Amino acid sequence: MPRKKKSRKVGSIGVSKSSDFTRKEKNVKKPSKGRPAGNRQAVAQSTTRSSGGSKNTDPRHGSKKLIPLQVTHVKKVVYAKPSDELAAIEADSRLIALLDKQEKGQRLRVDQKDYIESKLSRHAILCEMLGIDVSEDEDNVDIDPLDKLDAISMSDFDDESK
Repeated sequence: MPRKKKSRKVGSIGVSKSSDFTRKEKNVKKPSKGRPAGNRQAVAQSTTRSSGGSKNTDPRHGSKKLIPLQVTHVKKVVYAKPSDELAAIEADSRLIALLDKQEKGQRLRVDQKDYIESKLSRHAILCEMLGIDVSEDEDNVDIDPLDKLDAISMSDFDDESK
């Protein structure tokens, strides 16, 4: 049982409203998530209108590219001269990158090692055919001609008859 009897009088509950107060409406549109409704149809209609062709370019349908049913063998590039092939091997960017990687001591995959081995063996064969010596001689190191002069002493040229 309630201790206080209910009353129908309306008291002042909360803050009184003023007539000059107007509520501001939010007109900020939230960013939409996902694609708008009917986007696929709109894209299909706009592309058919712009192209003017009778071909159906509806993006909902898959690719119309023909799939080859027979295996086609890739033809190897045939070089007219061995020197052209040698130049192509020496300019091969993949081979250069793999050789740099190998020199740095990084690990190579099996297919990368096979690629390097095949190209280097072909390079050796072509160099042999063209008569180019590619052996790693250390004779190519620049030798200072003055080093030989330092080995000569003036005492060798003194007169022994004195």
